[in-house]
Amino acid sequence: MATWRDDEGALDPGLAGELARQLMAVSLWTARHHDPLFERLGLSAPAARALLQLPLDDAVPTGYLAGRLKVDPSNVTGVVDRLEKAGLIQRSAGTADRRVKTLALTPGGRQMRDDMYAAIASEMPAFRSLEDVELDTLLSLLNKAWAACTEYDSAESGRAGTHALI
Repeated sequence: MATWRDDEGALDPGLAGELARQLMAVSLWTARHHDPLFERLGLSAPAARALLQLPLDDAVPTGYLAGRLKVDPSNVTGVVDRLEKAGLIQRSAGTADRRVKTLALTPGGRQMRDDMYAAIASEMPAFRSLEDVELDTLLSLLNKAWAACTEYDSAESGRAGTHALI
């Protein structure tokens, strides 16, 4: 078994680099593989990514979505327009500042997210070769990693808790 950490707890750069490369390779491949599944549901890749970044039960400023997608807020307008026209999100004036537009999933948007996850679950070739115990371990590790992600986001934003995405 590899030694991942030094005496101070820092990750070994070589092993961490290999982990990062493999994680990104699987993530990017998975995203490319899912795009046609989303297109069958009537969503472009950008619209699908935007829909997956919105919280389930909370309205957020348009800037939140832009930040999650790592784009300028002006670049989400077209995608937001299409999602709104499809009845998947609702755009409203903010309560604190009416100049700020907020975005919220509609019941149809929540159903579309459920449909997206069902489509993903129906076709997962990257995991076919894994044994049941490996899938259990992978799910446990991904849940632990996701918890660390949300904790990091919370610390970065200076707010307790984060918007529930899944």
